[in-house]
Amino acid sequence: MGERSNCSIERLGSVVAQELPFVTLEVNGKLIRVPAMKVAPLAKLGDKLKWNGSIWDLVD
Repeated sequence: MGERSNCSIERLGSVVAQELPFVTLEVNGKLIRVPAMKVAPLAKLGDKLKWNGSIWDLVD
């Protein structure tokens, strides 16, 4: 009891718009707007991103 789950869901998305101070991502077929500060600084339109728990980071 009181144990935390180590299960995680991989969230992947792609950049579809950059309208500072927000970036629009397509994630699982849905568009979401996130603050640009939560997206990798070098991300550009069309880039694939992965949520790392803190920011949307570029996929290698």
